[in-house]
Amino acid sequence: MKLVLDIPLKGRACPRPRRSGKGGVFMPKAYRDWKEEAIQLLQNATDIRGIEFCEIEMTFLFKKPKRLKKTTGRVPRGTAPDTDNLAKGILDSLEQSGILINDKFVYKITASKWWKSSSESESIQIIISTEKEKSCTSNNNLLLFS
Repeated sequence: MKLVLDIPLKGRACPRPRRSGKGGVFMPKAYRDWKEEAIQLLQNATDIRGIEFCEIEMTFLFKKPKRLKKTTGRVPRGTAPDTDNLAKGILDSLEQSGILINDKFVYKITASKWWKSSSESESIQIIISTEKEKSCTSNNNLLLFS
């Protein structure tokens, strides 16, 4: 099965938890608000729930800065936020939306970030691929997938 989602939301990196004055930890409000919106958009995008063993491809599209306006097509983004932190926010949202049972079952992640082309809008493109009959064998403490 291949599930393709195009979420009309600007990517946001998952920050480090903050410490409260009372000794607890919390995530910043801006991130909590973004994640709540991402979960809602994901739930509205598909009725599929409970995916386990899968691979995920994520593409984050950002608005080009003025210095790149004359370029055509997508341009790789080599600046902050870090790609792994962008991916973490999406993985957490996919799990909390119920689309993934648990992100520990994701065996392959591909993530990229781009300055979008003029014909695209800021968004997060997600492709989740599963194979119903994936066989696993163990060989000297390594899992081999075929």
